[in-house]
Amino acid sequence: MEPPRSRRESQAQTRLRLMEVASDEFLEGGYRATSLERVAETAGFSQGAVYSNFAGKEDLVLAVLDQHFVHRLDNLRPRCRPPPRRSRPGRRPSRHGGSPWSPTRSGGGPTRQLTQVKVGFTTTSVRRLLAT
Repeated sequence: MEPPRSRRESQAQTRLRLMEVASDEFLEGGYRATSLERVAETAGFSQGAVYSNFAGKEDLVLAVLDQHFVHRLDNLRPRCRPPPRRSRPGRRPSRHGGSPWSPTRSGGGPTRQLTQVKVGFTTTSVRRLLAT
C-alpha cells in the first residue's frame, strides 16, 4: 500500500495533470476553443481545482508554454556543451576566454542564449500571439 501523499504533493500532481490535459486541448482546438471547464472535466477535477492552481486561461497557457520550453532547453543543453579544448604548443590564449562557447565572452554560450529566449517570451508577447 502506498503511503498517503502530502497536501503539497497532491497539489503538484493536480497541477501537472491539469497542465497535461490543457496542453492536449490547446494543441487540438487552439487557445480560443479551449475552455477551463473542459480542461477540469477531462482531467477529472472541478473548476475550483483549476482556479486554485491558475488565475485563468492565460495563466494556464503560460504555465504549459513554460513547461514546454524548460523541457526543450533541458534536451538541448547536452548538445550545447563546448567542444573539448585543444592545446597547441606556442599558442597564446585569446583575450575573450578562448572559445565562442565560453560563458565569459559577451553574450554567453548557446545555452545562455537559449535561456534568454525562454525568459524573453513574456506575458505581453503571448497576449499578442494569442490575439491573432
